[in-house]
Amino acid sequence: ARFLICVPETTIGMRSYVPAPQKTPKLDLFNNICLEHLRTESDLKQLPVLHLSENAHKRWVEYFNDVEAAQGKNGSYEYNTAVASKSAEQAARMACVFTIFGYNDFRDIKEEEMQMGIVIAQWFLDESMGLQTEMGISQKHQKADQLLNWLKGLQQDDDEPLLLSELLQLGPQCVRTKKDRDDMGFL
Repeated sequence: ARFLICVPETTIGMRSYVPAPQKTPKLDLFNNICLEHLRTESDLKQLPVLHLSENAHKRWVEYFNDVEAAQGKNGSYEYNTAVASKSAEQAARMACVFTIFGYNDFRDIKEEEMQMGIVIAQWFLDESMGLQTEMGISQKHQKADQLLNWLKGLQQDDDEPLLLSELLQLGPQCVRTKKDRDDMGFL
């Protein structure tokens, strides 16, 4: 629940070779900022503390309250509270990173950086919903979903019903054996 995870759909079969660009100014800028921060000496006994500006704090509270309310009964995050309850904290952490990367002399987190942190935290929270769904569906339901998708794409020229024997022969791999078919509840 504390990790920012996403599980994108595979792109296998669609990844044509693309040569690397000759110039990468944004990557170069990112690397230079990282190196600059790594070379800056820090007093580990007196670490700098970033505070939220008044407007950044208002935005953060709004996001916190929205996510909290969505964890209630019938809310969109009712069954994803492990991730949702930490999302506002993640937004604040990302806002800190944006602040440190965006300013040489940073003192507080501004509203713009907080909004960027919220957008990313919200995206990861929504991604976690898909991950939870993928991991929470039983194998039987996954097979049923594959069969349903296959049936939706089935092109039949006549009005003849699909026979179970045809399902074994032509259907998706998950129902090609009698045992698999029977495990799904077909007679």
